[in-house]
Amino acid sequence: MGLFENLLKLRAQPPVTPAHAEAILTRAQKKHAAALAHAARCRRAVEDAVLDAAHNGGDEPARVHRDLELAMREETAAARSLDAAVAIHHASQSAERAARRRAQLDVVRSHLAASDAAAELFSQAQAEACRQFRVMVEGREAAMNSVPDGSGWPSGSMAVFGDLKHAAEAELFRLGGDASSLDGSRRFPGGKPHDFAMLNQPEKIEPIADQ
Repeated sequence: MGLFENLLKLRAQPPVTPAHAEAILTRAQKKHAAALAHAARCRRAVEDAVLDAAHNGGDEPARVHRDLELAMREETAAARSLDAAVAIHHASQSAERAARRRAQLDVVRSHLAASDAAAELFSQAQAEACRQFRVMVEGREAAMNSVPDGSGWPSGSMAVFGDLKHAAEAELFRLGGDASSLDGSRRFPGGKPHDFAMLNQPEKIEPIADQ
């Protein structure tokens, strides 16, 4: 079985590795170049034989014509083998690109799956945070309405809704403020320091539970 037949057999199989395909292409290119060079030599031999017969008389040697015919057949076979090798090389490159794309898409899907799972947990956490904020507001209101006659609400303590809203925004900034994100692109939305001295040090904001 010749090189061309072997290449056709390879084409019927799954794409070879890029390194193997490169080696096949290199061998086919060398074989084709050698066949072209051999055919060129045989053509020159025929031309020399024709000139010699014209000058000296006699018939052209049949051997040089047979050599040229054989060389041309070899050149044709080498060209076909080169075409097959190029096709194998292209198929290998396409398969490699497809595999790389699949791997990249798998990474994208993995990140999206993690983001979707985080979104579900985020929604649950926000629902709980909203419930607890309502409990906090209602508790403060009930506490204020229960203050004994003649007593006042402790100075500086959160009382009205505006105080609680202010404290909740500061708490969101304390927990979600990212000092490394100068443009605020990674900070938790809704958080406000209300004190610009804390803009780059959210961890120093007093926790809402301590107010």
